[in-house]
Amino acid sequence: MSFSDFGTMYGTDANEGIVQDCSCFRASVGFGVIWKSPFGPLAVDFAIPVAKASFDQTQVINFNVGTNF
Repeated sequence: MSFSDFGTMYGTDANEGIVQDCSCFRASVGFGVIWKSPFGPLAVDFAIPVAKASFDQTQVINFNVGTNF
C-alpha cells in the first residue's frame, strides 16, 4: 500500500520542548507492507520526506507488531 502524509505542528500545547511550535508545512510519501503472521500482524513502512523543517528528525523506516487501537 502507498501513502502520503502532510500537515503542520502549529498551535500545539506541548510544553516539554519535544515538539517545536512551527507553522512549517511538512509532507512525506511512502509505502508499507502488512503480513498477517501466526503471531499477529507485522507491518513495515518506508517513507521519504518531501517537505520538512531544518530541525525535524527523519525516520525512514518503521516496524509495527500487533494491532492498533
